[in-house]
Amino acid sequence: MGDAGVAVRHHRLCRPRRLGNSGTAPAPASGGRLMIRIDVTRQLGAFSLETRFESETAGITALFGRSGAGKTSIVNMLAGLLRPDRGHIDIDGTVLFD
Repeated sequence: MGDAGVAVRHHRLCRPRRLGNSGTAPAPASGGRLMIRIDVTRQLGAFSLETRFESETAGITALFGRSGAGKTSIVNMLAGLLRPDRGHIDIDGTVLFD
């Protein structure tokens, strides 16, 4: 992790679930594991966030880094609150942005 980098950690405490249109939480297609692939660029004023990572998790995933590293921006993009300027976010085969 560089000076302004963001790291990802996993903790096996519970299985991640996502809600479908029916309101139920289907099991991830990858046998209980959830695959997250992020390759995005976002310009925020003078700050340019360029991040790329791939993570397979079956529990809680923590995102941490220095102040101003872009953690909140990544979470906001995952939540759909912020659109990346370029790139894609893929959660277990479902592409959020491309």
